Amino acid sequence: MKVMVVDDDRALRKILSTTIEKWGYETITAADGAEALEHLRSNNPPRIMILDIMMPNLNGIEVCEQLDSLGKQLIYTIMLTAVSNKDNLVKTLEAGAHDFLSKPVDMRELKCRIEVGARLVKSEDIARKNQLFLEAATEGADLGLWEVDVANRTIIVNKRMKELIGLKVGYTISVDDWYKIVHPEDLPEVLDRVNNKFESLTKGYTTSYRIKDSNGNWRWVQMAGRALKAGSDNRNTRICGILQDISRQKEEENRLFESVRLSAVLSLAGGIAHNFNNLNTGISGFLHLALRDTTIGEKTRERIGTALESLEEINHITESLLRFSGQRQESSSQESDLRQIITDILTLMQPSFDSNEINLLVKIDEAPKIECNVSGISQALYSIIENAYHAVQECQNKSIRITCFIEKSEAVIIIADTGIGISSKNLNKIFTPFFSTKGEHAEYSSSQSQFEGLGLGLPMTKNIITRHHGTINVSSELGEGTSVTIRLPMIQPPGTKTRLLKALAEKNLSV
Repeated sequence: MKVMVVDDDRALRKILSTTIEKWGYETITAADGAEALEHLRSNNPPRIMILDIMMPNLNGIEVCEQLDSLGKQLIYTIMLTAVSNKDNLVKTLEAGAHDFLSKPVDMRELKCRIEVGARLVKSEDIARKNQLFLEAATEGADLGLWEVDVANRTIIVNKRMKELIGLKVGYTISVDDWYKIVHPEDLPEVLDRVNNKFESLTKGYTTSYRIKDSNGNWRWVQMAGRALKAGSDNRNTRICGILQDISRQKEEENRLFESVRLSAVLSLAGGIAHNFNNLNTGISGFLHLALRDTTIGEKTRERIGTALESLEEINHITESLLRFSGQRQESSSQESDLRQIITDILTLMQPSFDSNEINLLVKIDEAPKIECNVSGISQALYSIIENAYHAVQECQNKSIRITCFIEKSEAVIIIADTGIGISSKNLNKIFTPFFSTKGEHAEYSSSQSQFEGLGLGLPMTKNIITRHHGTINVSSELGEGTSVTIRLPMIQPPGTKTRLLKALAEKNLSV
């Protein structure tokens, strides 16, 4: 360890440096404060400094006052003074000195003071190394560090947490301000843990909840920590711990849960559909046999015909369930005109639009050709348009806009309404089987509450679109309306593949 002797007395510098070297330390010397600062600013500064108070150019007190500006390394400073003026001694300690000795110097005492300084410097270096290691580890693991000062109701955070919560000034946030960024649904549990279970936190705890990040988005975080006891009454005075952003993990867990849930729903739907098919076959057979009876009257025949029409509708539903569950193969796909499919659906629904004075705007720039199962795509589009029809029932501006156009190699259909919309908390649930925003689940409009929903329309629709290698996206805001965008691959024009192969051949490439 390097020790610097700073004194304007050349002889004293020589005596002290020689003696200190015999104790096993490396030494350098300086004749005044200005020279001492040059050594302190070097790449390999001394860690212990023996500093005289009274010197020309820059005295010892003035040197101490500049130590903080030199960096974070500890420079253990022992002041030498030829006077026992207490005011001067207090000034040296206030300026940043750690210890002092009176001249003439007692070498045994000096050795003890240097050894104390060496131990403190080594402890400081170990603590700094551990701090750097901790910072590197937490940064690599993307962890936030926090410490709650219970008495002052403040939380000290590290750089990662500061960035996450958008703390603008400093690294401290009040406990009350922290509660403001906790999700309202999670806040009661957080308060209960802190207020009622505080004494048990010394055993350590882990909890997960949502907080608002710097961009105003809700993010799932996991907090782990424990309370530390201190003071004569051995009470908890601090809580320390880590924070980890687990939003992505939560998303994966939700996807896995929905996948398991959907698998169960598909199995259930398939079983129900098969049972209905068996019942329908029997009922349909007996009704057709009844029609062959020449003794029944015309009115009875009409009633049987109505019953058969209802059976056809039931068959349509069971076929949809079987396709949804994957237990029924789609009928063969064929080249279809998307304009014609949309026109056929609107023709069927036009009387309902007219009777409810709904303004329908349709814009189809081109006639996209797609390879599809017409029944499946018709069912999917009908379901979405029907949802829009329900959504605008009691709105002042009853409008549904259907747009169809070609973008690159895709046919794009956008169905937008000016209806009640869907809240953000429900928007990510709309493709979940048996989740509905209609009937008793309607959020605030009686127009939705009058329609009962099974919660299968959109899941079936997404299933159909996905099977056609397409995508479906929904954007909505409560009270503002909903927009559904469907993208389906178009049929490539004749010669497209031939032209592609020719272009690749010219570049000596292959597929």
